[in-house]
Amino acid sequence: MTDYLEYSDASKEERGCMVFGRLKLTNSQVIFKSSKTGKVETMSGSDIDSILWHRMAGDYALRVMSRSGQMSRFAGFNDSDFDKLEKFFARNYSLELKSRDNCLRGWNWGTAAFDGAVLGFDVKKSERAFEVPLLNVSHCTTAKNEVTLEFHHNDDAPNSLMEM
Repeated sequence: MTDYLEYSDASKEERGCMVFGRLKLTNSQVIFKSSKTGKVETMSGSDIDSILWHRMAGDYALRVMSRSGQMSRFAGFNDSDFDKLEKFFARNYSLELKSRDNCLRGWNWGTAAFDGAVLGFDVKKSERAFEVPLLNVSHCTTAKNEVTLEFHHNDDAPNSLMEM
């Protein structure tokens, strides 16, 4: 018997844009198929380093970090999915599904933290204000006490953040 979970109305973050599709979690891999392009992306269960559960624009999301430091984020989950996913990842991948609160304070100071190929901005020790996959960054400049990040243009996104 194959153990799996399937979510037909999931979405995956790609270069700042949410791509809708189907997410299937099997006992050996994570599979996402885009509804628009039909492109199938897979990640081996043995390649997963950590899994994080957090809020994302009204839904809940899974942040999956690979052993190579790459991040994949899947959204479209309900609060009630946490227990089912927690048991699934513990049983099939021997990984703990951790939960993290996002910082909603609006502060503009904190600590930059690198987690693999992801730059995060932590306002408090346990709260992250935002994070940026470094694959999305095209150019970076520094000046005195600030950093400017420029991003690759995403033609599929109706609105794109080009600089911060």
